[in-house]
Amino acid sequence: MNAKELKKLLSIGNGLNGNHPLPFLRTIVVSPETGTYWKTDLDNFLTIVDKSVHSGNSESTAGICVDFKELVGVFGSLDNDVILEITGNEDKLTVVDNETTVNLLRSMVMEKVPRKFSITNAVEIPIGKTDLLKALDSVEYAQSSDGNRPVLNGTLLRMENGNFRLASTDGNRLAMADVPIMQEETSAMEHIVHRQVWELLHKAISALGKDCQVTILIGDVIKYCISQPPVISNAIRVVIENEIARVTIER
Repeated sequence: MNAKELKKLLSIGNGLNGNHPLPFLRTIVVSPETGTYWKTDLDNFLTIVDKSVHSGNSESTAGICVDFKELVGVFGSLDNDVILEITGNEDKLTVVDNETTVNLLRSMVMEKVPRKFSITNAVEIPIGKTDLLKALDSVEYAQSSDGNRPVLNGTLLRMENGNFRLASTDGNRLAMADVPIMQEETSAMEHIVHRQVWELLHKAISALGKDCQVTILIGDVIKYCISQPPVISNAIRVVIENEIARVTIER
């Protein structure tokens, strides 16, 4: 992957808190052998996969934890057309362009990138990105930003009879939009999707371009968090991909 493409992909991670008091949440986990980049703020999980490198299961590979802003700074100093070689060992991540080693980053090693979600009962639905973004744009103005009313800080996504219905309200305004989906036989299902998921989705589609495909997976899952016991909950996974990379957003 060249530097320009990687810069665009890593810009998606700016949507997750980079100034969190917990040091781990200011980092990004890089698995050079599989071309996988993984970032979290514990509420949202972002995974970026370079398809030219990736092979195997990215959720069980070793990863090197590095400072996110420092890594973005390294890539920002590169010319857009250079091809990168990224390698790692127990104490550093090495980023090399066509001729020169750009930087060495101090790091910590994670034996396994934590597995985020174990799907137990979910439906995977492909959806037209143009229709989805148009619907999101028409309802996001009614989302609440009141921290005391978190249930209103997002959009209700209801799937039924070959259709997604999106609905947002801040207690005073109500906005709704329908999106046709590419799968007619689906059971009724609904989920409140936090506004940050939609923000990351917008960033990912912008980074991957007009040829990307969007798939939404929604259902009952077992959710794993760092140093926390698993919790059975309702969650969502959004996959955006093109020929170059795959971006997964999970909450």
